[in-house]
Amino acid sequence: MLKRAEIIDLPYIRELCRNSIVGTRILCYILAYGFDRDFLEIWIIKEQDKVTGVIVKFYDDVTLLCDKNADLEQLKAFIGMFYFKNLTCSADLSFQLGFKNVTVKKG
Repeated sequence: MLKRAEIIDLPYIRELCRNSIVGTRILCYILAYGFDRDFLEIWIIKEQDKVTGVIVKFYDDVTLLCDKNADLEQLKAFIGMFYFKNLTCSADLSFQLGFKNVTVKKG
């Protein structure tokens, strides 16, 4: 299930984002701007009362993080509704979602 994230979801988001470079980026957005901004939209994916994914849209950039239990078909359909210039996620997730033109940046 996808839903807009709220402040009460922050502990679950932190747990998912822990030990991840992409998760660090997501937490930076949330901690800098909070949950109630026009230019920052945050959704969570919940499976059986557990947050399995986070989607952040910051202006024209989308950042994705999910664990192995996330519904990738639902995620792909959802982000397909957005206009975005940049997608930040793991290379594996990018390929699983069907994005072919991937630039992997190191450093």
